[in-house]
Amino acid sequence: MATRRRTKGNGFILETVVCPLLLQRIPWSVPGSPVPGSPSPVPPDIRDDAQRARSFLLSSLLNTPGAEAHRIILELADDPLFANFPDRLRFLARGRAASDAEPPPFSASDLAALEAHLDAPPHDRNGLFQVMMDRLADLQHDISDDDLTDRRTLRTINEEVEMQRTLARRLRDAAQGAYLVMREDEVADSKRTDIRLAAVQGGHRAAIELKIADTRWSIRDFEIALRNQLVGQYLRHEGSRAGCLLLTYDGTKGYWEHPVTKTHLGFAEVVDYLSDRACAVESEMNYEIRLAVYGLDLRDPELAPAHR
Repeated sequence: MATRRRTKGNGFILETVVCPLLLQRIPWSVPGSPVPGSPSPVPPDIRDDAQRARSFLLSSLLNTPGAEAHRIILELADDPLFANFPDRLRFLARGRAASDAEPPPFSASDLAALEAHLDAPPHDRNGLFQVMMDRLADLQHDISDDDLTDRRTLRTINEEVEMQRTLARRLRDAAQGAYLVMREDEVADSKRTDIRLAAVQGGHRAAIELKIADTRWSIRDFEIALRNQLVGQYLRHEGSRAGCLLLTYDGTKGYWEHPVTKTHLGFAEVVDYLSDRACAVESEMNYEIRLAVYGLDLRDPELAPAHR
């Protein structure tokens, strides 16, 4: 099998305990079959005990939720020891992924919240991630289209700490009981997130790293903030596996230079470029995290003239 990277939690147990036991070369069939490399056959009682133990471990693996279990099942399908049913393992891995994709059922209080707010409190990582992205989209809509918008005031903010405070308050006001908002929450190694959302149910958290997109930052700087700061520092804990790099833009910087082609990119193109990088990071981490980049445009929207 391929060399596996170090994992934590359930993944670590699967890697270090379950898989080595599953891969013990005791035949799956024919009592008394010799062990490869040994002239002596395996006694039927030992073979049957090993078979039962291995079946139990395989069943435990198939019933373990998460991306690590899915990955290991697929790796076992490619191992010669399981050559008699690789397609079955791949089918079971697909079923495992489908089960993991199912959201938890709504409770009566969730349904009441859904009726009252057209929104239900998130219970898991994906639910909290989606709520976070929805709230950021609502925030953009209010800044761009609300009759009482204060986008001109927001454009005067050039310190990230002040912008963090302002946007954290708006996210708190929009929570509708779905999450709690914390600023500068200390995580491992005394690192502090900009804004953190904590689900009121389930114990999941999402981190928002904020950058004011102005002349201080290059695209490469944003990439470092995405990968090293947001993912490397703030999404390390099992309960904090959703994050967003939030960029605010007031229009003062006309373009950014592409780090490879050196072409000029506007703000929307920068967000698209970084979003592709975020998708790549998700894939590299076997989708153990949810990651996004969102651009909050503080400029006046371009409107068609009311009269010719």
